[in-house]
Amino acid sequence: MRLSALLLSALLLVAEPAASLTDEEENTIRAIERVAPSVVFIATISITESHLLDPPRQGVGSGFVISEDGLILTNTHVVAAAEQIRLIFRDGTVAKARLVGLDQQTDIAVIRADAPREKLRPAPLGDSDAIRVGQMAIAIGNPFGLGQTASVGAITGKGRVLPISRTTLLSNVIQTDAAINLGNSGGPLVDSRGEVIGINTAIVVGANNVAFSIPINTAKDLVPQLVARGRIARPYLGVTGKVLPSQFLDLFRLPLTLGFLVEDVEKGSPAEAAGIKEGTLEVAVERERYILGGDIITEIEGIPIRSPEDYLKAISPLKVGQEITLTLFREGQNRTLRVTLAERPDRR
Repeated sequence: MRLSALLLSALLLVAEPAASLTDEEENTIRAIERVAPSVVFIATISITESHLLDPPRQGVGSGFVISEDGLILTNTHVVAAAEQIRLIFRDGTVAKARLVGLDQQTDIAVIRADAPREKLRPAPLGDSDAIRVGQMAIAIGNPFGLGQTASVGAITGKGRVLPISRTTLLSNVIQTDAAINLGNSGGPLVDSRGEVIGINTAIVVGANNVAFSIPINTAKDLVPQLVARGRIARPYLGVTGKVLPSQFLDLFRLPLTLGFLVEDVEKGSPAEAAGIKEGTLEVAVERERYILGGDIITEIEGIPIRSPEDYLKAISPLKVGQEITLTLFREGQNRTLRVTLAERPDRR
């Protein structure tokens, strides 16, 4: 009898169901499952200018379907130089894609999949303006080509300013601690309702889970123009440089002031036509390169330029064809110029 009781007890232990999931876990799984079928792995092949010597370059990233006719959102840096774009859907289906349009300034690109309609399940898009710091964030993508992966974290910041290049800043960026790695770029950041609130785009190298996503509302505004004309019409002055930090001014015996230091003026640009002067003296300060001797833009349309955020605030509302007023600091004196902005050239 004692042995029978032990056997019965053992059978009951084996038959006991596993611990049930919490409501929060169930909700997280539902959110992932709502978007996951829309997420694709993107593999690209790029041909270099010296293609006779260098082999084709391969790239990876992620994207997600936004329309039943095959439109897919991803990052510009994933597909910009691609000669070939291949997609792998969650169920293993392989398809080709072509570039529809891209925007370097926001790192947003649209491609179109050549895939069966039943594979094209648009992801539900949320409202990135309504997000709050502390709410759940789920990054879905294909890190390191391992296959579709979901990582769960939180929104850790909003309204961040992210440098895209030496002269371009992306505003209103979402910060998250959801794990994002190589191959996640272009994939969706999802909220607890299973709605896309961002496009994962960048990480801070060396940091522990400090990553950034482009707000989905930014993409909503740009997609119609990207589909219609392949690019975004943006105003163009034709200068490159950087905003001088305040601690920089005491390092040199030169007439300097706070503002945007003009390091280079492009040939044939509105800036050249207006007589804006570029730098001539290259120096390095704490491993940062500066070219001094050029004009310093201290105001744009009356907005003082004291930080990268000021510069972004000043240029964001400008339009193609608009005549603007610049205040320049040159050789110790202030002067005012009127410049008519052209449309930024397409250099794809």
